[in-house]
Amino acid sequence: MLRVVPLFTLALSQLVLSESMLAQTRIPAELISYPEVILFNGKIAAFDGPLMNEKLLFHQAIAIRSGRVMAVGADKDLLKLKGPETQAIDLKGKIILPGFVDPHTHPQEWAHYFRYDSFIPNVKLVYLAGPDDRFKELRSDVFLGWGPVLDDPPREMLVSLERRIKSAAAELGPGPDKWILALVSKQGRRFFGSVINKDWLDKIAPDNPVLVVTDWAPREAAVNSTAIEVVREMNPTPYISRLFDEVEKNGITYRAVPMRLYIALQSIAPKNFKEFKDCLKTVFLEYAKYGVTSIGNRVDYPTDISAFAELARTGKAAIRMGWSHHLLRRLLGSPAGSFFQLVGDFNNIGNELFWNMGAGSEGDSDIPFPQALCTTARVKDQYRQEYSPVCGLDPRSQMREAVVNMVANRVRASQLHGSADLTYDQLMEAVWEGMKRGGLTMDEVRKLRISFDHLLLTRPDQIERIKEFGMVPSVTLWYIHHGEDLIKMFGPEIEEWMFLINSFVKGGMPVTINSDRLATDDMTYFWELEFLVRRNYNGRVYNAKEAVDRVTALKTITTWPARYLMREDVLGNLKPGYFADLMVLDKDYFAVPEDKIHTIKVLMTMLGGKITWVDRALERELARGYEKIVHPTFAELKGKIQGP
Repeated sequence: MLRVVPLFTLALSQLVLSESMLAQTRIPAELISYPEVILFNGKIAAFDGPLMNEKLLFHQAIAIRSGRVMAVGADKDLLKLKGPETQAIDLKGKIILPGFVDPHTHPQEWAHYFRYDSFIPNVKLVYLAGPDDRFKELRSDVFLGWGPVLDDPPREMLVSLERRIKSAAAELGPGPDKWILALVSKQGRRFFGSVINKDWLDKIAPDNPVLVVTDWAPREAAVNSTAIEVVREMNPTPYISRLFDEVEKNGITYRAVPMRLYIALQSIAPKNFKEFKDCLKTVFLEYAKYGVTSIGNRVDYPTDISAFAELARTGKAAIRMGWSHHLLRRLLGSPAGSFFQLVGDFNNIGNELFWNMGAGSEGDSDIPFPQALCTTARVKDQYRQEYSPVCGLDPRSQMREAVVNMVANRVRASQLHGSADLTYDQLMEAVWEGMKRGGLTMDEVRKLRISFDHLLLTRPDQIERIKEFGMVPSVTLWYIHHGEDLIKMFGPEIEEWMFLINSFVKGGMPVTINSDRLATDDMTYFWELEFLVRRNYNGRVYNAKEAVDRVTALKTITTWPARYLMREDVLGNLKPGYFADLMVLDKDYFAVPEDKIHTIKVLMTMLGGKITWVDRALERELARGYEKIVHPTFAELKGKIQGP
């Protein structure tokens, strides 16, 4: 009589059945919970222990089933779990880290900045670099360096821009849905208003909607009359309407980001929804190429929410995303504060690939550029004319009232711009007001984990109070390219406030870092980890006492930002039960010289045990049948991502 064997939801010790035993008992393999993947003969890094006291452990092997870590341990123990369909990958001594968790980045922005014309036929992207722009950014025709703003930029730049816009218009042909999106580097900023304006664009491209922006504070933008007509037919919100009214009146506006987002996500994307999703899928894989498995992102409009949600529902999303709704900016010009009296705590609702983590606004609380920082630091007299601070949380401001009502109604404020110390003071005041208005206890406020991003300048005396409120700060190390400008404008003493990391750690706060960009081969996430360890940028050391060791640096982009995304029980670590999100490296992060950390390359990335990126050389070493563990989106777009 055949003995009945129970379905396996048992402990690990009960799972060890050999293939010969399976054959003898004639139990269908799909009823046996053996691993789908075993990575062995490696060095798997994982954390164990309470928050702020996590210890780093190393294991030889990791077993994965149903998208989660089934076990970690020694090769001899985990290889016993191998079943007839298990993909066993010999790491040959390579190191595995948990996948990076980047809590503040925007795939929908990088899509329309750099990828739209590769997917949407009726869009042309135009770029204009300056003479000192040397940094290659994201595609062969884009060179956006960090040279100085030129008071008298060469006329050749303007001639080149005009030629490129006219060429794009000729290729597209006339039509209200055939957009030209142009990006001018900061070296050409002085052309805005005097030359680059609505009237100039009307003359050179009257038959296509055109947008020209500079991605540098104060971020000027200009559109032509055709673009204004197209947008007005869409019945935009009062906030967006004011931006286009401003251009019609003055020729330009200083709110390039919301203008570009509205055009890209509300005018272009809805009419090209499939192409927009394909564009996002490609950008997701570009994150995976550099070891990213989870991100935090604000969403702007119904189009990007729908696209992200559909990719998640269909299993096509190659990264996990915690999202905050960009409600505050959308509601400016309307009773924003009262809106949050109508909603409750919707934080952390979603699935394993796409979940909410609050509501917020970027750019309206403050702006992360030296000329606009909301700070108590005194700017030098010679820079007062160009210094115009943006303090969107001032008392009686609409933004302030919205944050107060959010806290009072237990809505998490997430991904707020918080670039400098006065913004943090005002944010904590607003949270205190909301706490009192809503009758919350301090413990209830801490559970909200209010987050703010970009931290350029933090006063050390603020850390204890930030901790008291349970806030989650996130530092954007990319903005270290502002370092010399900060010291120039505020004096050498400002360095004591710049990009604090170690002070937060010593204060018992799990600080995180974020990219706010799309990584490149020249500037990967390991570039940021090296900066945390060495504090060296372009040969200059900034605030050396804020350096941390490599293990702490790794926590700032794995296990600690998992708390920011409200999923610390499943993200940012490689413990049993956690998502099997990981990367395989070409060098040992813990052993390479400090000044070589930035040279580390990601050979393979896995999301839930599925390959979302693999280097061609490593791919050739994988055993036959590895295609079974390839993520469907990577399988679809592998050629585009891996290159020739």
